[in-house]
Amino acid sequence: MRPGFAGWLACGFALVATRIGAEPVLSAEERAILPRVLQAVHVDISQEHIGAERAVLLASRNPDAAKADLVILAGEPDDNAGQPLAIGRDLVWMGLMAGQVPRLDVTESGGLRLHAEQIGIGRSPWEETLTLAEREGQIRIAGYTLKQWDRLTAASATCDWNLLTGNWVQDVTMPAESDLPPIHHEGNRPAHYLLSDWNGEDHGWPDFCMVDLTAF
Repeated sequence: MRPGFAGWLACGFALVATRIGAEPVLSAEERAILPRVLQAVHVDISQEHIGAERAVLLASRNPDAAKADLVILAGEPDDNAGQPLAIGRDLVWMGLMAGQVPRLDVTESGGLRLHAEQIGIGRSPWEETLTLAEREGQIRIAGYTLKQWDRLTAASATCDWNLLTGNWVQDVTMPAESDLPPIHHEGNRPAHYLLSDWNGEDHGWPDFCMVDLTAF
């Protein structure tokens, strides 16, 4: 072993041990927020601000709520970067296991979609989607979609609601062994919700979308 190498090696092991033993430390503000973060995406949803906005999906600040919040922040290089443009609280249900955690995605037209689901367990899984868009300088709920199905009979239902026009359509497919024809309903229910107005408990699962597939 060449001279000095043993000392260098010992120092190297000591440095590695120090790094392995060191634990990252969060500030009090970070400890309050970061464990709640589920996802963050960039989306160019606002024409009123420069650059793409940042949409942050978080678990509700109420640990017993089983809901998710959404915050949309101005992005760089806008002068208001980091400032909230819209906040929605308790928008959708969320669980703790796979198939129950909400997520975001961005549409080709620059809209933002918030997906919620319960496909992890049970006979009657469902998926719920809120589509957000800017209108008249404000972030609004532009669309709502609910999909349900029955794992035992293969019956299914889809409901789409355009909140900007009020038009909604529901289609129900009956079980494969049933002689019942498919059901098609449509109607109009005007509704104008800002992101801050929507509450999953009060506004999710509208009555014209819900159907008990186990009844067929």
